[in-house]
Amino acid sequence: LITLAVAELCPDARSIAGKQVVNVVPPGAPHKGIALERLREDTHTDTAIYVGDDVTDEDVFALDQPGQLLSIRIGKVVGSAAPYYLRRQAEIDHLLDLLIVLRPQPVSRRVEDP
Repeated sequence: LITLAVAELCPDARSIAGKQVVNVVPPGAPHKGIALERLREDTHTDTAIYVGDDVTDEDVFALDQPGQLLSIRIGKVVGSAAPYYLRRQAEIDHLLDLLIVLRPQPVSRRVEDP
């Protein structure tokens, strides 16, 4: 059913079986790393956070783009290209909460009456 749904949405897309997931990669992208780079280009996004737990995520981890890509693996795996890891998936919410707290707040400017 997933294969049929993907074929209807994007006939040229390629699906890659993963760990309890089916990954959908756009036409012409040989792996998730290239797919992510194209997505960032299409959306004019200079930075991204990528969290993964599968061998198919290693292509993204291998991009090694400090300051532009924060790659995090779920579970510590010897030989993974991910520079960071979380012990389990449940820690993602805590990570996102922490990033929100650490995000610089915009400076509000008060306009004085003349």
